Amino acid sequence: MLTYRLIHALLDDDEGISTDAYDALINWLACEVSLQLADQVNDAVRATDGRWYLPEGTVLSPPNPTPMETK
Repeated sequence: MLTYRLIHALLDDDEGISTDAYDALINWLACEVSLQLADQVNDAVRATDGRWYLPEGTVLSPPNPTPMETK
């Protein structure tokens, strides 16, 4: 899913993103994509010196569909 690729492109970086950019990302996810995904990202990220990033080895991916959703 492209949303997950975007999240990784922004947050899986040694520099991270600024607090303003992180707040905008979470707001966009919560309002336009999925509150659950916004919460998942919020639980996974870390911040250092006002820069938000995904810790090394963190992989966010869409949940596997249930058998009913694949039919």
